[in-house]
Amino acid sequence: MARMWMVRGEGGSLYDAFRERNIAAIGWSPLADIESQALERIKDKVSELELDDMQQLLAGILRAMGYKIQVIQTL
Repeated sequence: MARMWMVRGEGGSLYDAFRERNIAAIGWSPLADIESQALERIKDKVSELELDDMQQLLAGILRAMGYKIQVIQTL
């Protein structure tokens, strides 16, 4: 016999959906604050970049997405 532990909120409204998909989730509202703070820090750092650094950042993001790209300096 399988064992199952269940702690739920919101009246168990997601129980059936989670059971059907064999998934579990943990939600904690303070995490939303951490995410928004992180995004603000990233925005602040990116806005402080010089043009050359911004080009390198963008090229790095595109490379991470699988694109082959390099930054060529022009006069």
